[in-house]
Amino acid sequence: MILLLLLLLPAPALSAPGRTRATIPGDVPVVVEANHLLRKGEGTLVASGAVLVTRGNDTLRAHQAWYDPRSGELRAEGGETEARVMARVDEGEGPLAIEAGQVTRLGSGRLRASGAVHLTRGQDTLQAHEAEYDPASGEVQAWGGESRARVTARLAGETPLTVEAGRVTRVAAGVVRAFEGVVVTSDEETLRAEQAEYDPQGGELTATGAVTLEAPQGRVQGERVVYNLRTRVIAGGEVAAAVPAPDPEADVTYHLRGQSIRGAWKGEPGSGLPQEIVLERGRFTTCESPRPHFSVDAREIVLRPGQRVVGKGVGVSLFGTRLLTLPRIAVDLSGEKDAPGLFPRLSLGQPDTVGLRSDWRGTLPLGGAASGYAVLSARHLFRIGAGIDRFGSVPFGLRAGYKEEASSRFVSGLTLTVLPAFTFYLPAAWSPDGPLQVGLERMPPSARLYSGDIEGERWAPGRRYRLIASGCAGRFSEHPTEVTANRLSFSGALEVRPFGVLPRVQVGGALRGRVGYYSTGTRYGVVSPELSLYWEPSRRDRLRLDWRHQIARGTTPFFFDRIDAERSLVLEWRNRTPRRALALKAELDADNGGLYAWEIGYSRRLECLQPGIVLSQRGGDFGIGFTLEIPGLSTGF
Repeated sequence: MILLLLLLLPAPALSAPGRTRATIPGDVPVVVEANHLLRKGEGTLVASGAVLVTRGNDTLRAHQAWYDPRSGELRAEGGETEARVMARVDEGEGPLAIEAGQVTRLGSGRLRASGAVHLTRGQDTLQAHEAEYDPASGEVQAWGGESRARVTARLAGETPLTVEAGRVTRVAAGVVRAFEGVVVTSDEETLRAEQAEYDPQGGELTATGAVTLEAPQGRVQGERVVYNLRTRVIAGGEVAAAVPAPDPEADVTYHLRGQSIRGAWKGEPGSGLPQEIVLERGRFTTCESPRPHFSVDAREIVLRPGQRVVGKGVGVSLFGTRLLTLPRIAVDLSGEKDAPGLFPRLSLGQPDTVGLRSDWRGTLPLGGAASGYAVLSARHLFRIGAGIDRFGSVPFGLRAGYKEEASSRFVSGLTLTVLPAFTFYLPAAWSPDGPLQVGLERMPPSARLYSGDIEGERWAPGRRYRLIASGCAGRFSEHPTEVTANRLSFSGALEVRPFGVLPRVQVGGALRGRVGYYSTGTRYGVVSPELSLYWEPSRRDRLRLDWRHQIARGTTPFFFDRIDAERSLVLEWRNRTPRRALALKAELDADNGGLYAWEIGYSRRLECLQPGIVLSQRGGDFGIGFTLEIPGLSTGF
C-alpha cells in the first residue's frame, strides 16, 4: 500500500460546549464537528473553526471544510492562520497520516493533498508539493510542483535509504518508483539516475538513464545498474567503474569499462575481505585518460583491489599499441617490490648495454604456480630463469641462463653461463609450541631466490622466528675468468622477526650460512651473523641499517662466490610519495674503510606513468638503468 508514513491522529472527540455537530448518512456515515456549520441551498455543507471530520476510522482536522453530498467530494484547508490540514486514513497496510495545506477527498475515495505535503506511515515519510492517494489500490503518487520543489521519501527498514526526485510513486507491494533527476542515498552511498525503482522485499535497487553510483569504495557509471543493498552485489550493462586502491597513500584508481559488470561492491560486512568485480568484454587501466597510456583488454577481467587483477583472452597495450596477446594474465596489485610486473623493464648499463627484462608468475591447471624471468640483452643475447611450485610442500625450480650478471668488487663485467641448474627448498613449515617458534616460511619461487642467497620475504602471522633453506646443483661458467665447474650449494638462515624497541624503531637479526662443493675438489663456506635496524620517521620515509660479519672458510674457483667484505655496513634510505620516489643506498667496508658499492634511484609520475633512473656502482662495475613504473600495477626500484 502506501509508502508514506503519517502522523497518527487522535480518535474523534465528543462535541464540546459551543460546538456544532452534523451527521451525513450514507454507506459509511460522515460526522462533521466545527465551531460553525452552514448548509447552503444546493446542500453543500460548510464548516469552519477547528473542523473535525470523521468517516469510520478515518479522521480529518482542518480550519475550514466543504462537503458536497451530491458528488461525495470533501475539501479541507488550513486557512490564513497557517493551520495545517491533518488527515488519518486507516487502510490495509496501516494508518496513513497526511498533513498538508489543503486536502480533498474525491467521490471515488481518492485523496488529493497540496501545499507542503507530509505523509507518514510507520517509520516511512514522504514530503512533496502535491500528492494523491488511491485507497483502492494503495498507490501513492507525489510531485514536486511547478516551483521545482523536490519529492523526498525516507524509507526505514533493514537498509534505510532516502529517495529524492521530481516525482515518486509507491504501489501497494511497497515498490517505490522515482522519476526526473533521481538521487538515492543509503549509508555512504549515493546513486543518481533518470529513473529508479526500489523493491524493499529483496533490497534491490534498479536504476536507468545516466546512472552514477558513488561510494568510498569507488564509482560505477552506466545506462542501467542493478544494486542489491543487502548483499552488496552490483550488476549492470555498458558500464564504467572507478575503484580507488585500498591504500590512500598510493593515489591510484582502477578504471574498468565494458559490456557488463557484476561483483561484490562491499564484500561481506565485517569479513575484511576485499571486494571483487567481474567485467565482461572490457578494459582495465589505472589511467583515467579517454585514450589511456596503457590498458588491458580482455574477454573477462576479475579485479580484487589491492590483491590482483586476472584477465582471460587478454591484449596488453602501451600508448595505444598492442604489445602482447595472451590467453591469460595475472597482475599483482599488492605493491610488493619483487612482484612480477605487467610490462618489461628497460635497462642500460655495464652488464647488458641495452636490455629488456620481464618477470612473470602464473597458476598451473592442477594447482601450484610457475614463475620466471627473461632478459633480452644487446650484449649478452638471452638469459632466462624459471621455477615451478607444483609438488605440495617442496617448491622446485629449474634455472638456465647465458652470461648472467654476477656483480663482484674483484672483477669488472663478471657474468655467468648457467646450464640447467635445479633449485629446491625445504618442506613447508613446522612450528612447535612454546616461545621459540621455529618454522619454514614458504618461499614461492622467484628470480631473486635463484640468483642470490636465500632471503626472507613476508612473515606468517604470529611467527617470531623462522628457518629457511634451499639448495642448488648445476654447471656454472664464469666470464671473463673462463672458469667452468660443477657446483652444488646449500643456503640457510635463522631469522628473527623485526620487533619494536622504540616508537617507529624496529630491530631484527639473522644468522645466515652457505656452503658450496665444486667438481675441482674444493669447497667454500660462509657464516654471516647480521643485525638490522629500521626507523620510519614518517609514513613516507624509511631508513635501514644492516651490519654484517661474514666468516669464510675454504677455497672456491669462482669469484662470484667470494665475499665482498668480511665486515660491512649497509645504509639505505627510501622516500616515497604518491608521485615521487627517491632511494639512496651505500655499502661500506668496515675493515679497509671506504665505499665499495652504492646505488641512487629517482622516479617521478608524469600523467599515468612514472619513469625512473637508477645509477649504481659495485667494485669496478658501473651501471645505469631506466625503469617505467605503472602506478598501481608495477613497481620501480
